[in-house]
Amino acid sequence: MKPSVLVFGSSGFDIFAVSKHFRGHGEGVEQTIKFDHPSQIWLDNAITEPGGAALLSAITFARQDIETNLLSVIGTDALGRALKNIIKEENILSNAVCETSSHSTDTHIHITSSGRDQTILHYTGAFLSMAKKEIKNNVLPFNWLHIADIPSDKKTVMSLLKLATKANARISINPRYVHTFHSTWLIKAFQQCNWVFINRDEASLLLGGYFPLREAAEKLSASGITSGVVYDNIDGCCVFNSGDIYEAGLYGNSKMLEPSGSEAVFSAAFIASILQEKTIEECITTASAQAASTKSVVGSRSAILKKPALRPLKITQTKGTV
Repeated sequence: MKPSVLVFGSSGFDIFAVSKHFRGHGEGVEQTIKFDHPSQIWLDNAITEPGGAALLSAITFARQDIETNLLSVIGTDALGRALKNIIKEENILSNAVCETSSHSTDTHIHITSSGRDQTILHYTGAFLSMAKKEIKNNVLPFNWLHIADIPSDKKTVMSLLKLATKANARISINPRYVHTFHSTWLIKAFQQCNWVFINRDEASLLLGGYFPLREAAEKLSASGITSGVVYDNIDGCCVFNSGDIYEAGLYGNSKMLEPSGSEAVFSAAFIASILQEKTIEECITTASAQAASTKSVVGSRSAILKKPALRPLKITQTKGTV
């Protein structure tokens, strides 16, 4: 049977505003850009690109010639109309795309200094307006559900899982903002998924402590999650599947320009490779290459590759350890 993926999550636009006049304040992850008001700041660059975890994931699937439906919400404004054109250009099926006049299309404004310090302004009203009735009324055929964003409430999460069960479809999830749910409940939800993709910071919140990639992967496996990937933009990723552990570093050493979208593209490229019946090593290599490509530009869409030219990636496999 030809694979058909239903991608759930956010679709919108990323606006990247860059200026050498922005200055970071604070240290480490707390570093942010401070504005003095009133103020007038000249930008060195401003780029607008389509974004959102679901849209970027759907583009990744579609460019691998996988039939892709997008379950998302956009506004009826100019940005929403532009997204409809982009979805069509990318050969993504839009039957499940909902339009709302109650919310503007989701927008993320990335305010970045020349030193890469960044503050992001999020507007996600359209995505958060997705109700379980829109999910329940979906009648599109699919055999894989990819949850690119975790919904804002338990009922919506359960509606998605029930939808996949009814369709006899496999499930993958790439959760962000896991702190909005109780960890015990969320792990039970993840146990119903075939693959879980989670960055190390979110895994730390879920597990209640900061762990190396491998230890986090082992703890998630021990919690009853079937297969998964823990990853970050520093050390690479750790995959657990069928009792085996796979560890890999980053794909190449090129300087990271903009990480936005790379996590969504990584997880979608990994699942696309599974649907193409590739080995776990090939899945890791392809996903890492796609993520590296998106981090090398500002605006992920243009960097998602149809046929990435792959080079060897060192992957260490430990059998039967989880």
